Amino acid sequence: MAVQARVAEDSADDSAITRSYSARCSRTIRSAEKYPSMLARHSRRSIRSIRAIAAARAAGKRILLAAKIWEAPERQYFAEMVEPLLGDDAVYVGEVGGAHKRELLGGAEALINPIRWNEPFGLVMIESLACGTPVIAFPEGAAPEIVHDGRTGFLCDDEEQMAAAMARVDQLDRRECRASVEGYFSAERMVREHLALYERVIEAASSRNLESSAGA
Repeated sequence: MAVQARVAEDSADDSAITRSYSARCSRTIRSAEKYPSMLARHSRRSIRSIRAIAAARAAGKRILLAAKIWEAPERQYFAEMVEPLLGDDAVYVGEVGGAHKRELLGGAEALINPIRWNEPFGLVMIESLACGTPVIAFPEGAAPEIVHDGRTGFLCDDEEQMAAAMARVDQLDRRECRASVEGYFSAERMVREHLALYERVIEAASSRNLESSAGA
């Protein structure tokens, strides 16, 4: 019962935190003229929030951060490591989804995605490009396959390079960012190529069955 009570208390705390920040989300976004953004989860395994804040401050930019903090370790990490870094130039807007996420990403001048692990596929980068927003990331994991350096964003070696890249995002064509997603990551292409793959698998299986029958 004690565990159940604690889980219920944690859930209530999470909901209160999310409501508190989400209520300010649209207002904060609309009041910001130009800003980089970052979407992530807060955990000790990922310090991207800290890196993103450092890079934005070095560039003299006000950054808006969004992330979930449902679980106790996430809340602890946020309170100890991220919240002390927040201020007028680093604002946490809560967890965002749907219209709020599109508003945050679409209004940003760039998505800052400072991940230092081999992430197999960065959905948030695709979401950002779909909104026409360039991505600034480290050249690790799937980033080099998603971000065309110098065309749809910038691939940087460290936070210092990220800060320099923020000053150059205005040179990028946001229409090209959107087009890159439509060309490579659209639902239509995914369905078409999955169907083609299934057909090849079925044809190969049919051929093997015919060969087995002939051999018998």
